Order: sequence, then C-alpha cells, then structure tokens
Amino acid sequence: MSRSRVNIEATEEFNAIIGHLKAQSEPDGLMNLIRNPQFEFDLNLSSRMLNYHESNGFIRFHREGTAGKRRFSLVNAIGFQFSLYLKRIGLSNDAIGQLNALLYEKSENGICDWDKVMYYGAITLSKTEVWVKRFPNSIPGSGKGNDIELTTEDSDEYFHLSKEIRENFFNGQGNIILSGKSSSFLPKLVFEIDQVRDQLGWDKLSPDNFKLVKEFGEEKAEKFIDSSAVMMLNQLPPSEYTKIFDIIHRDEKGNHFGIEIKPIKINPQTRFRSEKLTTNAEELKQAIEAELKFLQRMRDRLDRIS
Repeated sequence: MSRSRVNIEATEEFNAIIGHLKAQSEPDGLMNLIRNPQFEFDLNLSSRMLNYHESNGFIRFHREGTAGKRRFSLVNAIGFQFSLYLKRIGLSNDAIGQLNALLYEKSENGICDWDKVMYYGAITLSKTEVWVKRFPNSIPGSGKGNDIELTTEDSDEYFHLSKEIRENFFNGQGNIILSGKSSSFLPKLVFEIDQVRDQLGWDKLSPDNFKLVKEFGEEKAEKFIDSSAVMMLNQLPPSEYTKIFDIIHRDEKGNHFGIEIKPIKINPQTRFRSEKLTTNAEELKQAIEAELKFLQRMRDRLDRIS
C-alpha cells in the first residue's frame, strides 16, 4: 500500500471527515458523484490543447475505448486547474506529471488522494474555506513528509480549492453556468453533501429539502432541491465575510448587509456637495440607515417579482 501524498491540517472539521472516510468500506454517494464522468464538465479546451495537456499529465478523464470522447468529472476538472496552478508557481511539466501520477494512484478501495482532496473541498462548501499547499520538494515524492497539504490558512500562494469548485458552478454574478448533462449535478451535490453532514451532525445546506428527498427517494433530488438550496453552495462561510466587510448588519428579517469603509484620497480643502457627504456621527448614522432602507425596499421588490 502506497503512502498518502496529502497531509491534513488538524482541525475539528477535518478530523471529523478523516474519521468518516476511515469508517467507509467503499465510496459513498458524494465520492461517487464528484468522480462521475457522466456529467461531462467542460474544460473549454480544443482537441489540440486536450492532447497537449494529456501528454504532459495535466488531465485525467474517462474514455470509452481508445477513440471515444473524453469525459471529465468534477474531480478531473478541478484537478486540471490544480495542474495549471502548479505551472504558475514554477513546477516543470515533468514535475507536475509526476505529482499527478502520485495523487491519482488508486488505493485498494479504488480511491486516490486527489479524490479525497475534492471530497474535503465539496463537503465543506459554505462551511469552511479550504486551500491546498504545495510542499517545496524538488522532485515529487522525494524527501520526508507529504507532497501537498489541505489547510484552512488563507494565502495567495496556495490553491484556493473552495473558490475553484464554486467557479465551476457559478459566474462572477452568482449565476449558475452549468448546462447540458452537468446541469443536473448541483441538486444531487446538495443532497449528497447533506447526507454526509447528517451523519457528522453538521448543519445542512438545505434541511427541509433534505427531509423531502429522504422521504420520497434520492431520484427526487432534482425535483425537491430547489434553486435557493443550490445557491447555498455559492455562499461563503460567515468568517469570510468578516474579512471582506468592516461592518455586517442584520435587519429584523434576517437579511445581511456588508459595509466596507476605506479612505478616499481627496484634498481636505476640496468643497463639494453630495447627499453622501456627512460631517458628524448623526449625519453618518442617518445616511447609513437611508441606504439600508433603500436596499431593503429593492430586495423586497425583487422577492415579490420572483
């Protein structure tokens, strides 16, 4: 049995997932879903570029026979993005290919290290942000320790796994970008994540819809897991919003508003008129309240339309 190439940061949530995976004798529904190539995630590459990346060991895929269409699972799609990240941080094509060969080496139950990495990333969506840290071994697999580490440490130098997964589903405006066969993937993903979270005792993405699917059968996931439940996959963990905004306000309806405060480089002697200009604490308070009321009215109007 080959050793794992992945080190897992010792957090309460990661430790719970480690125990959950160890207790499995075979892949569960979530593992099978993220590895399923039938949903055909699109890498947006030409045949020529696919051939190029295949020859360098950047991609993994399923293929019927030797000339069939390449089919990419979510595991495959994010694995390709990780290969591009490794290239950006300076690894050679040979080193990337060698590391991928190690990460995709199957264990006795048919699960590889990269499958597990993606499992951690999927199950923690909207709960914990996950990054992948590359250890500076000159040759993949050489030296002591592991080759990559799963961490909750935020760094621009690491591969932001949670963000990469979300960006395979949603664009910058928060709209779903999946189409074709992959469009049915997200309702199933919500349900399978909640299946595992139910066993771990974690809050679910969609508690009410989860109960419906459990009652009427998993084949009903697409029917009962609605768009609002799917959009939960694109939410950041609460702790991440505190990094983005200086103030977070929750109104009486439970809606949240983020307020960012930053200095503006304007000559102190400049005089200008604006409804947004305040000069004391009371004016500032009134301006913020007026803006919040405007946003609340707009949100209520959009809710009525939808």
